[in-house]
Amino acid sequence: PVGWKDPFPLMRDGKHSIDCYMDCLEGCFVDLQSKTEQSVMDSDYFVFHCTSVYLVKRAFKQLLKVSQTKVSMKEQMEMYERRVKSSTLATKRIGSSYTASCYTNMYSMLYHEGGSVKQKTLTVFSYGSGSASSMYQVRIKSPPVLHTDLVRLLDERVSYSPSEYIECIKRYSGMYGKFGTVCKGEISHNGDETWYLDSVDEWGKRSYRHVSHSGE
Repeated sequence: PVGWKDPFPLMRDGKHSIDCYMDCLEGCFVDLQSKTEQSVMDSDYFVFHCTSVYLVKRAFKQLLKVSQTKVSMKEQMEMYERRVKSSTLATKRIGSSYTASCYTNMYSMLYHEGGSVKQKTLTVFSYGSGSASSMYQVRIKSPPVLHTDLVRLLDERVSYSPSEYIECIKRYSGMYGKFGTVCKGEISHNGDETWYLDSVDEWGKRSYRHVSHSGE
């Protein structure tokens, strides 16, 4: 909430939040199904907004139930592996990106599936605060050109101990709610494509600094 005491998410009722997600998922799918006359079996891939990989598995299971697709547990898992799993591989390694969640997952799917996405149909479920949600389908005419090597970037991440991580969080969370401030956090790792919070102006606009091995 605006004016909250710290920059971390406030989740007062996790179960209710998931119930809202599932209700919106079902409503969107039923509406889409009525317009396209398609079932789960007519889509080659699925991408969901997610806060965890577990939520995606549960969401796909819910779609099978809503569309009255009767399959065994083994068949359900095979369908998940073939149609959904590749979209979760980035989130599994970096955690939820919240606002960009379904698009992060779409990138992950396109990256890992490569040329096999040509002429395939992708169903996307986007979900946000206040139960704002939408579901749409994309027909992929040809694989898009992806300019970032996702796996390489994730493999190049630097590992920190829990105590080092907590210290880093404390250092930068001190910028929360402060205007007209320059960040004094020291950069301990100069990696390519790494961005750091640099300053917050008098209006709350945040500026970031890019640092690479070759310098700023």
